[in-house]
Amino acid sequence: MNLESEKFPGSKKRRARRRVARAERLMQSSGVNGSWVRGEFEISTDPARIDLATVHNFLTHSYWAKGIPVETAQQSIQNSLCFGVYQGKQQVGFARIITDYATFAYLADVFILEQYRGRGLSKWLMECIVAHPQLQGLRRWMLQRVTRTSCMHSSGLSR
Repeated sequence: MNLESEKFPGSKKRRARRRVARAERLMQSSGVNGSWVRGEFEISTDPARIDLATVHNFLTHSYWAKGIPVETAQQSIQNSLCFGVYQGKQQVGFARIITDYATFAYLADVFILEQYRGRGLSKWLMECIVAHPQLQGLRRWMLQRVTRTSCMHSSGLSR
């Protein structure tokens, strides 16, 4: 009998396990690169699918990476674990994780294109990131600046 789970049925660990289990049920294994499907949308970590033009266009107009050179954006993508959100072949969202895969992960460049917002895609993206097999057991997650934090809080990431 686990007294902690009886005493605190809504514990963070229990919520985290449910969140991971929910996202893992959606995951379709495709080797090292994972993908999740929900209706007409897919989230993939396949680096070959990243549309550099879409990502760079969003970043270069964002407040945190305004004017970033395409070469810098490309190098940052190549050296990170990236998650793309797709509707068919069109990329509609993105996030990247800078990590050592052992103790630390930095969440960066998270976005959903404006015309696709309000469909729960950012929340789903965060669920998939937190559930990714290579990111389990990390001791610290970091997010520098966020203007909308609801998807972060619902995924268990907080300030």
